[in-house]
Order: sequence, then structure tokens, then C-alpha cells
Amino acid sequence: MPPLVTLTLLFIAGTVARVKLPFPSAVWLGAAALALVLGLLFLTRERRCSALIALLLLAFFSGGVRTSLALLPERSLAPLAGSHVTLEGVVVRPAEQGQAGTNYVLAVRLAGAGEALAPARGLVLVRDLRPPGRPVYAYGDVLRVKGVLARPRPAGNFGQFDYRAYLEQRGIAYTLPLYEPQAITRVATGAGNPLAAGLYAWRERFTQVASLLGPREKALLLGIALGERRGLAPEVTDLFTASGTVHLLAVSGTHVALVAGLALGAARLLRLPSALQGLLSALVVGLYAFWTGLPASALRAGLMFLLGFLGLLSGRPRNGLLALTAAALIILLVNPLLLFDIGFQLSFAAAGGIIWLTPPLLAARRQVPVWVAAPLAVSLAAQLAVWPLTAYYFSGVSLVGFLAGLVAVPLAGLALGLGLAGLLGGAVYLPAGKVVLGAAGLALALLTTVAQTFARLPLAYVYLKQPPLPFLTLYYLLLFALPWVLQHRQSWPRWRQVGALGVACLLLFLAWRGAGPGLAPLSVDFLDVGQGDAILIRSPSGEAALIDAGPRQAYEGRVWDAGESVVLPYLRAQGVHRLEVLFLTHGDADHAGGAPAILAGLPVGAVIAPPGFAQAGPPPVLSRLNDQGVPLYAGTRGLKVNLGAGVELTVYGPPGVPLASESPDNDNSLVLYLRYGNTGFLFMGDAGAAAEEALMEEGLPAPVDVLKVAHHGADTGTGEAFLHKVHPELAVISVGKNNFGHPSPATLARLTAAGTTVLRTDQVGQVRVLADGKRLRVFTRREGGEDKP
Repeated sequence: MPPLVTLTLLFIAGTVARVKLPFPSAVWLGAAALALVLGLLFLTRERRCSALIALLLLAFFSGGVRTSLALLPERSLAPLAGSHVTLEGVVVRPAEQGQAGTNYVLAVRLAGAGEALAPARGLVLVRDLRPPGRPVYAYGDVLRVKGVLARPRPAGNFGQFDYRAYLEQRGIAYTLPLYEPQAITRVATGAGNPLAAGLYAWRERFTQVASLLGPREKALLLGIALGERRGLAPEVTDLFTASGTVHLLAVSGTHVALVAGLALGAARLLRLPSALQGLLSALVVGLYAFWTGLPASALRAGLMFLLGFLGLLSGRPRNGLLALTAAALIILLVNPLLLFDIGFQLSFAAAGGIIWLTPPLLAARRQVPVWVAAPLAVSLAAQLAVWPLTAYYFSGVSLVGFLAGLVAVPLAGLALGLGLAGLLGGAVYLPAGKVVLGAAGLALALLTTVAQTFARLPLAYVYLKQPPLPFLTLYYLLLFALPWVLQHRQSWPRWRQVGALGVACLLLFLAWRGAGPGLAPLSVDFLDVGQGDAILIRSPSGEAALIDAGPRQAYEGRVWDAGESVVLPYLRAQGVHRLEVLFLTHGDADHAGGAPAILAGLPVGAVIAPPGFAQAGPPPVLSRLNDQGVPLYAGTRGLKVNLGAGVELTVYGPPGVPLASESPDNDNSLVLYLRYGNTGFLFMGDAGAAAEEALMEEGLPAPVDVLKVAHHGADTGTGEAFLHKVHPELAVISVGKNNFGHPSPATLARLTAAGTTVLRTDQVGQVRVLADGKRLRVFTRREGGEDKP
């Protein structure tokens, strides 16, 4: 293995170790310094082997040191977190406009909790959520903003997208939402870099020129050409996802390679000298990467092109693996946190797969003509390298992607070339751009048709359980060995080839199954869905049930559907492809709001809800039940549902005669008891004091090891007498940011007095309880409100 590859891999290992291991930065710095000193000492004494070991250790610890520097918090803003502040700073990136509002990245210069401001540093994401009609500010504007400075919460559920980590990878540690009319003032303009300002102005002009197309074609062109995906309709994105061509809608290495090819072709038509051709192409690639926002994929492809050009000038032969490795090392030296960026991983995996696997795949083509085998080998190599990551992050893979790419990539290249020519031409002379963009629109329409055709094929896209890390490790080790296997397979007898393939498949199967989600037979997941409820139950025999589906509510200027955004993706990531039953404890939006998304996304055997739900339930839920043909049953005391393997759910409330109280909808919620062996769980929905009295009169289940506290911890329930009767070991409160005072301090005090351990999803995120019928094991997504190491 080339030394650069070894050193880069060790640097990456050090980066991962620094993030995962909670050692202080000083430990990493001291270890790196010691390795450096020892290496120099061994070199002076000509102990080459020892010096080599010290160098390898230095590469590892250097990754930890560089990552420690990247993780250092910006101390000048930290004391202001959670306070109402005034910030003044420069807009350092173009504004991002969406349906909910406009986002600005502000490089802070001054900050304070009042009008007196002091020098400060750091990047803050300012979210302008004021009513429509607000002005949009430009790169280089100096803004003064007022609001509550907040640090984004880490992911609340296992395997969930981590917005805090996403922002930290881009150097942003805090957000500042703006609601008040006078919350933002422009103090000055033109404070940015003049060259960058000019380039951003050209990018804005491109966006205006793209309006010559229809809305759908405009959104597609801006996605393909500039990586702008906010205008894409969800159904279009779904088509490209299902066909395995969604990478064409965001700037990737493919786009940069196409732009580089177009630039080289133009330079050759002009008959420029070779050095000037490469220089001009490198300049074009750099401009294009800047206009697309410098995503990791564009950086990788641009650096590889530049390194290839420098190698050509120096007369060295091209080495794709070394260029890829050098590009990775350069990017990670600048920002090691990008290692954990999904785009970075997918881009380098795809490029690495093409470089490593394409030659042996081509060599094994036998009688297939090279003009057919070459594009197939490239597409297959890329797909083999990225599908496990796609499954890990998105819980699904396209089975037709490598075939769809053979048609879609050339069409995307045509659309990109015509689109860029039309945007550039239109920015100079609008009528000329209109003609060329018309041709680009036809290419885009044809590209959409191709994506639609492949997306409609049977099993075009399949959902998978999130692959466990042992599987990923083994898979990539086998993929690394694949070229050697293909090279020597002819010398192996057929039985050895079949046997090796069988052993590899068996090992992969065991790695997939051996690290499944449950460490005990029964799994109960209390999901973090904000101010609402969603509880997943999985029995030892694999049957799954869901109690409530999370809220659907207005949030920061948009409608947030927890069923679509949190619950459904989580079910798919856990390998849940069918729900035996969906319990809706009552019809409030914080419990049933996400149900339509669940019913549309997964087969559901039945829905059980309180009596009267069929007549008075939320219309979107009832409409979806009718469309999907899912039976709806009324749940009253005594109804039992068997989930197999001895797991039984029993309805304990509401009683046969509905309760008359001040909050009849809440008090007539479904109350469910889950029994497995000698362990029991009681789920109270939003039931209040009247329901608790009815339960105590008619008989409470036992034992109750885990209590799902009613109504997000409101003072309307969880009374002292009730707690004395059930005496739970653990109480889980599903709660989020709210204006209702949930959970009530009185409720928390009663639970504490009863000797019950309390876990709140707003503090610890998802709570997972595993039961083997005798004892419980409890895991949380966060510890003390922060990420677990």
C-alpha cells in the first residue's frame, strides 16, 4: 500500500477516535508531540523500524489533534447561549430562501446580552422567520439581529439525522431564530470579499435567467447545474431516488467531471497549448465548485482534477488512488469534521469504487465489447461501493441505479452542458440564453422520463434495515479483496469459487443478523417526537405495533409532521416493514397527527382507537384509513392483542361507558398494558385523574415496571394514590418544547416521592427499554441532555 494511503488512513482513524473517545485535547497533543520526538530520536540513531512506527503513530495522533482544534467551542459566544442577545456581523454566504423563511450565515463581530456589545467571533445561522414581505439581504451585508441564541439539539433518536453535527461540520455552533418585526437591521453593505461578491452576483443572475424555463424545469436545472434542491417538488425527488439517480440532482463528482470535460473540449477547439488547456479547465472547475457552494463532492473532484493537471505538467503518470487519497487528506486537514458528512462519504466511496473496481471488472468481461463493458463496469463499481452507505443513512437502495445511470448520466451531461451555456449566455444576452435553455428543457424533460421509467420497474427501490457496523466493516474488506479474487479466479477450480462465494455470503449474513437492534427479546422504543407520543413495540417473534404516531403541527413557519419526518424513517431503519396494529390513544394532533404518513408508508394490519373515533376522529386519519382499506376497531377494556412469543397488549381503558369529565377526550384515551413474562408496561395516553379513578375501581394491572406518564407530565393526572397502586420502577415522559408547562413540577415531585426513576425525551431523547421477561435494560439516545460518547 502506498505510504500516502497508509498515513491518510491513520489520520482518519485518529479523527474517528477523537470524536468517539472522550479524551481531553491535551492528551492528543501530548501523544502527538511524544511520537514526533521519538521519531526524530530514532532517526538520529538510525533505528528505521522504530522511526517508522513513531511516524505512523504521529499520523494517528495528528488526526486527533486536528479534530480537537476543530471541536474547540467559540468561547466568546458560549456565555450568551440561551439568552436574548444582540449580534452584529457580516453575511458570509448567499441567503437561502425557503417556504418557512430565509437563512443567513453570520460571521459575528460584536455580541452582547443588551445594547452594550463586545467583540466576539463565531458563525451563527440566523433564521429569519418573520411574516412574508421581509427584505432579503445579500452577501457582504452587515446585519444587527436580536433574538434568543440557541445551540441546536443533537439527534433525539438512534440513527436519526443529527442537525447539530451537520451545522458543526460547517463551522456553525449556534442558531438565532427571528420573529419580531424589528429583529434585524442592515448596518452597512459591501463588507465581504469583492471577488466573492462578484461571483455570487453572477450566481444570482443565473437563478434569474433560469426563470425562462417552466417551474419544474427550472428547479431541475438549478439542482443539476448549481446543486440547488430547495425548489424541487417532493414527487420529482422521489422519482430520482427510486431510480437510483438522485445524485444527479445535487452537485457531485460526476457534475465536476462533466464541466471539466466541457472546459477541456472548448480549450482544445481553441487549439491552446496543453498547459494552458489544463490551467483554463482548472480555473473553470474552481469557479464552478465555488458557485455550487463548495460541497465535499465538488471539492474532491476539483482537487483530483487539479492534482492530475499538476502531475501532467510534471510528467508523472496518472494515479487515481493517490489523487483520491491526497484530496481526502487536504480536505480533512482543513476541516476534519467533514469526514462525518454524508456527501463526503458517498463521494469518496463512489470515486474509490470506480478507481479500485473498474479495472478488474473490465478484465473479467470476457466476450463483452469494451464499449458496452466500460460504462457498465464504472456504474456497477460505483453502486457496489455506495449502496451500503445509502442503506445506512437512508434505509433503502435502488436496485436499478447502475442500469438507469447508463442512460441518465449522459442525458444529465447534455442537460448540464446546455443549461450552463444557456445560463451564461442569458446572463450576457437574454434572448440567446432563452434559445439554448429551450434545448436544455427538452433534455431535462427526457431525463425525468428516464427516471420515471426506471422508478416504475418492480422492486426498483427497496427499504432495508440500517446495516450494522460489523456488516459494513466486513463488506468493505471483502470489496477491497475483490480485485485479487477476480484476478486469481481462473486458477481456482469451480468448487473453490462456489465455496468462497458461499462463505463470503454466510459471513455477511451473520454480520447483518448478529448485530440486530435488540439486545433482548422485547424492545419498547419511546421516540423523541417533540410534544407528542410515538412508541414502537417489537416482539421476539418480529411482530411490531405502534402506539400513537407523533404530532403534526406548525413549527417555525412550516408544518412539521413527525410521522413523516421521524417515525416512518425510524421504522424503516429498524427493519419494520409492517405494523400488526396501530393504536391511536385519541384524536389529538400530538398523538394522531402523524398517522396518515404511517398509513401511507407501511402496511398496517389494523387500527385500534377509542369508541367514537370512527365518527369524530381527525378527517385526514379517517380519509387515509378509507383509502388504504385498513380496518378500524373500537378499543374498550378487556380487548387483547397478541404480538406473538408471549407478548400481549390489553386495553384497560376507556371503560365501556365513556367517562364524563372536564376533559372527556383525554380521559377516554386508550390505556394499554403490555405484558411479557414477569415484566409489564402501562401506557396512559393523555388519561387524567377521572380515568385513574376508574382504573383503580375496576382493577389495575400488575406488575407495572414502566409507566408512560399521561399527558406529557401534566398535573391533571399521575396522582399520588395512582402511583401508590402501580408503583413503577421507571417513568417515561414524552415531551418537547411547549407553552403548557409540561411536565408539571408537581407531577415530577410525586414521581420522585414514589421512588420512580424519571426519563424525559426532551432531555435524554429516545428511551429504549429491552426486556427478557425477567429484567429490564434501559438505553437513552442522549445522556444528561447531550450526545452519548
